[in-house]
Amino acid sequence: MELIDCRSIADNILTDLEGKFAALEERTGIWPVLAAIANADNPESMSYLKSRRKPASRFGIDLKEVTYRSDSTPSEIMGIIRESSESKEIHGIMVSYPVPSSLGNVNIGDMIPPGKDVDCITPMNQGLIMENREFVAPATALSVIEIILREGIAEGSRVAILNRSTIIGRPLAMMLLNRNFTPVVCHTRTIGIREITKSADVVVAAAGKPRLIDSSWVSDGTTVIDAGINVENGKICGDVDPVSMNERRGRLTPVPGGVGPITSGMLFRNLLKCVESAVRS
Repeated sequence: MELIDCRSIADNILTDLEGKFAALEERTGIWPVLAAIANADNPESMSYLKSRRKPASRFGIDLKEVTYRSDSTPSEIMGIIRESSESKEIHGIMVSYPVPSSLGNVNIGDMIPPGKDVDCITPMNQGLIMENREFVAPATALSVIEIILREGIAEGSRVAILNRSTIIGRPLAMMLLNRNFTPVVCHTRTIGIREITKSADVVVAAAGKPRLIDSSWVSDGTTVIDAGINVENGKICGDVDPVSMNERRGRLTPVPGGVGPITSGMLFRNLLKCVESAVRS
């Protein structure tokens, strides 16, 4: 399979955003503040936070890093989120996952104002996607959409999504429907899953299992978007086995250097929308 140049896509997005944030500052005098809330004891959570530092610096955004510990109580963590939510100085909030299991059934999205929700985890912003009135959307889902559009995938094409979470699979399915594609959401209990993926024009792999998807899952001509991030023997790998995929003709996003860099740009695009919305109101 031929690799898709995702870094070039990401660079184009970041260059465009650089100009728009500069224009925002010139027009309003505002340099946005993004609160990044993360678990200081969790490497995955901190890695997500650290990946936002470079683009934030490039755009002149004040990245306010707020951390807690794994032994922090639910009330302490909720207090941190509430403080950022209520602060007039903060324009956007991102919460780095995973969050401690001690939070139980607490829905963090209920605590964040929709106008500061750069990760699209609030019920209101997710509901707007359902109604085809998208304000912001989950950054990974937006990245998949961006790749599909830039690859020139025809409207009506079948897209198999190997994920049903509220931050990737479910919103992505609705976003694809809203753009006239034909999504099929697959999960661990899907019957005949390989028959579904082999008949799809696009396969989005976000199952969270390293090298799960090999050439037997797809047909020639398929575009495979690997949204999986796994650590195997100290190295990052995706949900797709790239060596096996060489047996097929088609297009594949690499890991690392694929969906990830684009996702970072999408999060800051969401932040720009939040700030512009606040200025208009």
